[in-house]
Amino acid sequence: MKRFALVFILGLVVSACGKKDGDSADNRGDETVTWPAKPADGTPIAFESISVGPDKRGKDLKAKVRMFNFTDKTIVRMDLSLDYLDGNGKKLKDFPWGMSGPGLLPAKGTKVDEVGAFLPPETKKVAVQVHSVEFDDKTKWEAPKS
Repeated sequence: MKRFALVFILGLVVSACGKKDGDSADNRGDETVTWPAKPADGTPIAFESISVGPDKRGKDLKAKVRMFNFTDKTIVRMDLSLDYLDGNGKKLKDFPWGMSGPGLLPAKGTKVDEVGAFLPPETKKVAVQVHSVEFDDKTKWEAPKS
């Protein structure tokens, strides 16, 4: 019985230590999150604007977005542009943005992250334009040139 309790407690400690600040079930692909429709133009990911507010230091505005990966591949890099929108949906400014890292967005996964810099104070929402996506198998998707 003591051995079972020790194994159980160790399991809880290891689980808690592996959790990163800001990590939550939806960051790991929680199935209770409502997914948008897959983009009809073939874009492998979609974004949902969640909120705009002060960053962790309370100094600059940042936007929180939820990312959705529709592919069976892990994403390691994204080249994007952000459209900063006011309360009426009017574009205030756009800003180039990129994200990269091993396991940035898991296959068929969803994750919440902060994006943006130099957001105008009137910004209420952020729309994301996807230019290219790189996967862990070294393949790449690029938006068609207009």
